[in-house]
Amino acid sequence: GAFDPSASGTWMDGWSKLSIDGHLTTERVVTSGDITVTGNISVDTTWTADNEYILDKPIFVVNDATLTIEPGTTIYGTENDSGSETTFGSLIITRGAKIIAAGTHNNPIVFTALDERDNPGSLSLATTQKWGGLIVLGKADLNHLEDELEIEGFPSGSSEYIKYGGNDDTDNSGVIRYVSIRYGGYEFAAGEEINGLTLGAVGSGTTIEYVEVYNNSDDGIEFFGGTVNTKYMVMAYNEDESFDIDQGYRGKNQFWFVIQKPADVGGGSDNGGEHDGGDGDDKTLTPFAHPVVYNATWIGASDNPAFRLKDNFGGEYHNSIFTNFKYAFRVDDEDASTQTTAKQIADGTLEFKNNIFWNLADYDGTDASITKDGSAVEVSLLADSVYANPQLGGISYKADYGLDPRPSPTGIATTGTRSALPSDSFYSSANYHGAFDPSASGTWMDGWTKLSQDGHLGAGGDVTVSSDISEDT
Repeated sequence: GAFDPSASGTWMDGWSKLSIDGHLTTERVVTSGDITVTGNISVDTTWTADNEYILDKPIFVVNDATLTIEPGTTIYGTENDSGSETTFGSLIITRGAKIIAAGTHNNPIVFTALDERDNPGSLSLATTQKWGGLIVLGKADLNHLEDELEIEGFPSGSSEYIKYGGNDDTDNSGVIRYVSIRYGGYEFAAGEEINGLTLGAVGSGTTIEYVEVYNNSDDGIEFFGGTVNTKYMVMAYNEDESFDIDQGYRGKNQFWFVIQKPADVGGGSDNGGEHDGGDGDDKTLTPFAHPVVYNATWIGASDNPAFRLKDNFGGEYHNSIFTNFKYAFRVDDEDASTQTTAKQIADGTLEFKNNIFWNLADYDGTDASITKDGSAVEVSLLADSVYANPQLGGISYKADYGLDPRPSPTGIATTGTRSALPSDSFYSSANYHGAFDPSASGTWMDGWTKLSQDGHLGAGGDVTVSSDISEDT
């Protein structure tokens, strides 16, 4: 016959009309390629693409070991309720250990719920909390009285392995590239959920780029201090914040994409970003938070704000697009006489420059309506930005090929004033606002993301072929 009996699928999967329209089953019996990971990883280990790895409890990479995950590998998280207590799968890279998850565009690495393979009909945009998430713990500095803390999502004092923090801002926890993380966010205790990707004091020696977090019940990604830099990040339909920042995070970032979950789907989403300088009692502790973000595109769902800023947060957003939120800014601490977010604004160390805001539900023609309280502190954040239509190609929250976050190539996203990029090799040239090149034939999310694979993203512009093809094309 035409198909390998021992393969995990068929060569028709993904690209054929039969597959796209749901004719082909993805359900199958457990094969010899399934490996349930039963214990912590304490020696250098490689997970290979010809196997599928199942996590039904927290698995820690310890003892300075390196876990290498081959491109194209799938890791499934699930629950185990066969013992005295239910456990949910998670992968935790502890301080000193490394993860080398270097997927490729054509062979991304996927962390997802076991139900995506075994019971795909049970999953929808309302589905979350099917497993935990991916947690990376490093040795960078925190702005906290304690040099080290315990990461949220686990009982206090339950393990030495949940500690993070130190004094090495260049700490290297490995590589996370072309990785899609889906359907996670298990709540271990009230207010103690696991994010899709949790970064605790991760240092700048770590590489994080081309990462998608899809449909997580808590934050898409949360930075607890640290200096790690990120690029090409996709936060789609997560139910708390898309980007959450705490404890003095101060990395470089570019090309951040957000699409929020509507309120009538599951629990909806919260703020686009909740950004805290620190979460201890003393807000004067250094290092102060100061992430720098260029070229973000955030699409809200009308009923949530773009930013909640508090607890002495400082940082920068440049050349970005924020649309479809309720309003832009909520500043919690407005007394600039003490070390607060308001003082960061007054000092010019918290700034939003040359950004585009559009289609905010509360907007009535005044700057005050673009903020929660209309206060002078909140309104001052708008001084160097504009309220204008970026003319995105299409906004849809369904898998109907209607999402095209590229702005018009002739509109304000290309003609408007932009901040010059820093003289730093980390940043890529971008002569436009937002996360996507208006003149490109597609987006950098195409192919490898869940958004792309499930048919959320538009297929690009129409091209009428008007002449014969006489050269390589």
